[in-house]
Amino acid sequence: MRIICLLICSLLFTSLNAQNHYTKPLHKAYLAEGVKTLKLENKYGNVRIIQTKNDSLSIDVKISLAHYDEDKAKKQIEEIEVAFGNYKKTISAKTKMSKHFNTAYNFNIDYIVSVPEGVHLKITNLFGNIIAEGDLRNYAEMSVDYGNIYVDNLIPDEQNKMNYFKLNYSTAHLKKIYNTKILSNFSKIRIKEANNMVVSSRCSRIEVDSTNTYISNSQNDNCIIKECSTFKIKKGNNSHISLENGVTNADLNLKSGTLSIKNIKSFYAIKLNTENTRVDIDIDENAKYNYKSLFKDVKYQLPEGFIISTHEKDPVTVEEYIEATHGKNANEVNSSLSIEATKGYIKIQ
Repeated sequence: MRIICLLICSLLFTSLNAQNHYTKPLHKAYLAEGVKTLKLENKYGNVRIIQTKNDSLSIDVKISLAHYDEDKAKKQIEEIEVAFGNYKKTISAKTKMSKHFNTAYNFNIDYIVSVPEGVHLKITNLFGNIIAEGDLRNYAEMSVDYGNIYVDNLIPDEQNKMNYFKLNYSTAHLKKIYNTKILSNFSKIRIKEANNMVVSSRCSRIEVDSTNTYISNSQNDNCIIKECSTFKIKKGNNSHISLENGVTNADLNLKSGTLSIKNIKSFYAIKLNTENTRVDIDIDENAKYNYKSLFKDVKYQLPEGFIISTHEKDPVTVEEYIEATHGKNANEVNSSLSIEATKGYIKIQ
């Protein structure tokens, strides 16, 4: 009997506290002819972008709210609006909440945007995701705080403009991107394929499978690049950099942190300027190149195949200058490795 009473009480409690779901759909459609820009600002939901071949641009918004009290739910859902605009070749949509809306409710504001190719996308989202599936032939600016960005294939437009991603406390999964600027703070970025990247990052983890060019300012980051032709860090501070499959051209300025360059088969020029940094460079033993270094209070290890032509030490400044070549007839090739370092540890093998 006691068990039956407990079951009845449990069912009554569940029934009284069961939340009902309420939705408020919104729809806008525009002729795409003459439209240059789509500007969208959302929060507390997802923005899904779909490429269309139609001559129209549409925005569908679904505002959903769950609550056990129907009257309260209907009243609260009306406190959320979307301001649509069409002005000077720009279509806009902005999520707005009145001061009376209670964000403690269980709610979502989700957009589905169908957009033809060639329209400039400016999308920001707070506490939500931006999702672009399939091929997207648009110049895009995407900004997320406390959410995620998912992009399959961002194809460059005819003018070859730079796309832009901004992340704060967020994650990005980018499969294929071209000509991209990234601003990242306390975020994680995973990229499969890129061709030209300019990155400014802080306290972030960045993983790239393949890119032609990577130019960066980096602070307190963990950066792993599997394949890269040209790699440049204008200013690096306390970051950990790993190039896993060599590099053709590199110019790095690093303070503190670590640098690892592995599996270098052939290269044109590698230039390092470091302070309090551990550097490990793995160059093929058959590679031919010229070497110069200026060390001050640095522990170092050079490969056995070095033919040293100059080795000077200044007892006053504690600077140590070395010129050398690696490989037979190395002075006939243009490959060069130059290092200027203060403190830290340098290992070349």
